[in-house]
Amino acid sequence: VNNVGLIGSSSGGHLVLHVGINPNSSELQAEDEEEMEVKQPKFIIALWPVADPYARYRYAQRAKLQHLVSATQGYFGSEDAMKSASIPHMIDTAFSTMSSSSSSSNKKKKKMELPPLLVIQPGEDGNVPNEITQDLLRAYRSYDDGYYETVYFPGEPHAFGLRK
Repeated sequence: VNNVGLIGSSSGGHLVLHVGINPNSSELQAEDEEEMEVKQPKFIIALWPVADPYARYRYAQRAKLQHLVSATQGYFGSEDAMKSASIPHMIDTAFSTMSSSSSSSNKKKKKMELPPLLVIQPGEDGNVPNEITQDLLRAYRSYDDGYYETVYFPGEPHAFGLRK
């Protein structure tokens, strides 16, 4: 029985989304670790998540938020890595692969399962614009089993002002 849920905020929100939708990703395994199957979490709570690192990187460049630009470059190393880490892209790719394989083949492809998701988004988030969250929700909504709820707090800053 799996009774574990994940919660993360900002970049941690990205990490819990990545682990939650793709728990056995080779990208998440340490090089010296034996492969083991990890169970999907029961739920994900993503607080103002950086669901699309590349979109946030481009936003930070436009907004001249050099600390976010530098941090994103330092963590991902390249724009291609940022793009491949996009949660909406991962979901869209899984959905399109599932759709095309079901129409062109009788083989059963294991479908990505999406755990229930709660997203909390401050309305005046200067680090994670609402468009990034909306794209995540669009991807979740477009996927067969993608159940989510979102709570939007108009006028509130990133992390509700708890971090600077």
